[in-house]
Amino acid sequence: MDCISSVSYSFILNGKVRGFIKPTRGLRQGDPLYLYIFILCAEGFSSLISKSERYGDYNGLRCSRLGPKITHLFFANDSLLFTRASMKECINIKGLIKIYVEASGQIINFPKSAACFSKQISTSDRNLLAGFLEMKIVDHHDKYLGLPCVTSRSKGALFNSVKERVWKKLQSWSSRFFLRWWSGDTSKGCYPDNSSLHYEFI
Repeated sequence: MDCISSVSYSFILNGKVRGFIKPTRGLRQGDPLYLYIFILCAEGFSSLISKSERYGDYNGLRCSRLGPKITHLFFANDSLLFTRASMKECINIKGLIKIYVEASGQIINFPKSAACFSKQISTSDRNLLAGFLEMKIVDHHDKYLGLPCVTSRSKGALFNSVKERVWKKLQSWSSRFFLRWWSGDTSKGCYPDNSSLHYEFI
């Protein structure tokens, strides 16, 4: 990250370029280069985790007995890491995070981070591991981006609030706007063409 410098700005006054301003806080979040740098950094962290898994130092979790192991999920600025509840795994995670921080220059916000354990883990072990990771303990994450993180067999009741918000939004739109942005067979349900609309609903 040392090879990346901040942007610079000049002003056009009366048809002539004047002045020179160079921000001191690095790239702004909306800069086009910012997205590519973010992806490269996330890919680097993902490679560290995958390499550690290949060497047997990091073990992910299986959703089912025959399912594949899941070690991590990245979305936007959030990272979800899945591993066994052992001190060895936690030490390895801290080591990976340290390498990532030193390489990328980013800082992990531990006070806003959280650790979630299965019901089989004792309270003493939870406190020990969460204290080592410098994270707070949560029973489970209720929602992420407006959607539930944990689902049960009764999915209809679980997603009922999302359905109600969608239909309330649809009722406020005119039919012309509806036809422009939405497509699908109304007998089977409609699906948005634009992901931003989906985010607005939830």
